[in-house]
Amino acid sequence: MQQRRWTHHSAWPESLTLDCGNFSMPVRPTPFGHIGLFPEQTKNWQWLSSEPQPNEPLALNLFAYTGASTMALARAGFSVVHVDAAKPNVTAAKIAAETNQLSDAPIRYLVDDAAKFAAREVRRQRQYHTIVMDPPAYGHSPKGKTWRLERDLWPLLDDCLELIDPMHFRMLITGHSPQVDASDVVEYLMRSAVIKAAQKKIGSVSKRADQQFKINQDAVSTRDFMSAPKAAANHDGVAAESD
Repeated sequence: MQQRRWTHHSAWPESLTLDCGNFSMPVRPTPFGHIGLFPEQTKNWQWLSSEPQPNEPLALNLFAYTGASTMALARAGFSVVHVDAAKPNVTAAKIAAETNQLSDAPIRYLVDDAAKFAAREVRRQRQYHTIVMDPPAYGHSPKGKTWRLERDLWPLLDDCLELIDPMHFRMLITGHSPQVDASDVVEYLMRSAVIKAAQKKIGSVSKRADQQFKINQDAVSTRDFMSAPKAAANHDGVAAESD
């Protein structure tokens, strides 16, 4: 596979940031052809920060990358647990917090395996009002354990369903994989005892990559959430919420 390389025609600014609405994110070229965030997630960040929240809201951000969703949640008043297996990503999230004057915000930064951390939180009987995840199709934990989306997403979803506060919860699941799409995730959630107990219903699923699926009290509503067609071509999303 040919490695992607940046071609710089001028020097990259030292402190370039992208306006993400109610927060900003530093952007820099990475060796993998990225810039440190995914702009097609903009409407997801707006959704995370605009919905009415309970008192003392607590959020868990898994595979949290450089922290754009963490910044959106912190701006909305959440205490956030930010988990990513790559130390440089967690360091970048701390820099993003400094950029947004959120250094003193209640954000807990962890370099950890997302699935193992979620399993430990279940044993600790923790509960969260919002859980966000953007798992890769393939990856490695800090200790070298292999992650494969088509194999490992389902037990992680089981754990996350145990971690949500049944009285007030939201889940946002995004990703891109030829093996798993939004319909697979929604079908799995349909069988969840937690979702059934909360009397949520999930309707038919569009396989278009520009739709978000929200589990409401009695029905399903969909809305566009990715506005960069090329960048988002395979980036499906599923969102669930209770009243």
